[in-house]
Amino acid sequence: AEIKERAAAGGGSVQCMELDLSDLSSVRRFGEEFRRGHSELYALVNNAGIMALPKRQESKDGFERQFAVNHLGHFELTKQLWPLLEKSEDARLVSVSSDAHFIAAGDADPLSDWNSEKDYQPWGAYGRSKLFNILFAKEIARREGDKAKVSACAIHPGVVKTELGRSYFVPPEACNSIGSVECTGSLSPPEQLGLLALAPVMLYSAKTPAQGAMTQVKCAAAQGIGPSINGKYLRDCAVGDTAPIANDAELAGRLWALSEKLTGSPFKVGSA
Repeated sequence: AEIKERAAAGGGSVQCMELDLSDLSSVRRFGEEFRRGHSELYALVNNAGIMALPKRQESKDGFERQFAVNHLGHFELTKQLWPLLEKSEDARLVSVSSDAHFIAAGDADPLSDWNSEKDYQPWGAYGRSKLFNILFAKEIARREGDKAKVSACAIHPGVVKTELGRSYFVPPEACNSIGSVECTGSLSPPEQLGLLALAPVMLYSAKTPAQGAMTQVKCAAAQGIGPSINGKYLRDCAVGDTAPIANDAELAGRLWALSEKLTGSPFKVGSA
């Protein structure tokens, strides 16, 4: 309600629609409904995500939950809305990734256990999903080529004071006191001590939600920057470096093919 009021005060409007990124059928229903009600889409920010679930969970479709929500759901959502993005002038696609993708930098092949069935590591699965966000943006840009209709990029928002860490950092018994909507995390005693030692630094350096949103808002809305951010990774509103593996075109192509297979339909972009 507050968001709607603030939008109205600025001459805009907000429409709320149901979407569950962990359920591909929900993503498709959303896509169909959105296309019926809209003829254009100037910016799509794939921002939703979950982080470091302590125990392996599966989505409704049987995929490891971080892979399902952070990558595959966004892949299908983008596929569903791509026709509208292509119709819109200077359209933008922003994938919210993270410097946590560096966690996956040492993987010989991040796709060898993409569903975390052999060995589930909370941070390893999260790091891979954030790597996949970058590979997805870069593969979009590669497939579109020099005459891109949609500028696609990935960004790192920074460490932000939100509930993203609720599944890992907050003991379940404390969930109600902080008003968390979903909190199942737990830390071992050594981890609790480590977090306690780091807490002052994290709290001091962490961004507010408004600060954390600045890079994706700039990428989605700033005029005339599309070509300069296409296929790039940004942090603090500027192009930044990635782990070398994030530039692996062969890996990006295999991820795209796997994603098409898992979602059950091709995703046609450019002439690729």
